[in-house]
Amino acid sequence: MPIELKQVLTRRELGEFIRFPFQIYKDNPAWLPPLIFDEKNFFNSKKNKVLRNSETISFLAFENGRICGRIMGIINPEYNKLMGQKRGRFFKFECINNEEVAHALIGKVEAWAMEKGMEEMIGPFGFSDKDPQGLLISGYDQRAVIIAPYNHPYYVDFVENAGYSKEIDLVEYLIPVPEQIPDFYTRIYERISRNTNLECITFKSKKELKPYIIPVLELINETFAWRFFE
Repeated sequence: MPIELKQVLTRRELGEFIRFPFQIYKDNPAWLPPLIFDEKNFFNSKKNKVLRNSETISFLAFENGRICGRIMGIINPEYNKLMGQKRGRFFKFECINNEEVAHALIGKVEAWAMEKGMEEMIGPFGFSDKDPQGLLISGYDQRAVIIAPYNHPYYVDFVENAGYSKEIDLVEYLIPVPEQIPDFYTRIYERISRNTNLECITFKSKKELKPYIIPVLELINETFAWRFFE
């Protein structure tokens, strides 16, 4: 049977899009299910403001009337302008173990991006590096963590066979937490505590936290800029 691709336009279709991974990974103990509430907010422009400045599209793939895959296309005009690029992205990619389905989904988003004037595609990549990015290429037996990607091994072959190649390796570290705080960390804490220029603030509400959000994000950007470009 031919693969049918359908653009996600209704609330019901969005619900099917969001819940499809639960079908793909239902028997996989290493997969970390997302919060449905968070997934809905991700597609809600009132909650996710980046949607207001980006062009997006989502598709579901059907085989014999059953959902067999999904994908999201993203174009971030402001980022492309800043970087001098004409680049589209694919994201939220999931599919059954069928390469025809994978290539149909990826090809559909590529065609959409080309119609919008894009000249290249990357993925899986969301709105920023704060979203899960890339594909897991090893450690499939390890429990996934928040913000880290998880996928079946066959995804890698499907994406590479669609013409994509690896740009960089991203590494996750498993750090065991000791029952007692090591003396080394205790000495660091004591030394920092003697610095009268530093203050530890405890927040009791979101309202108290809000004034610090932008400064913290600016600090993150400044830190990354120094790390990679200085």
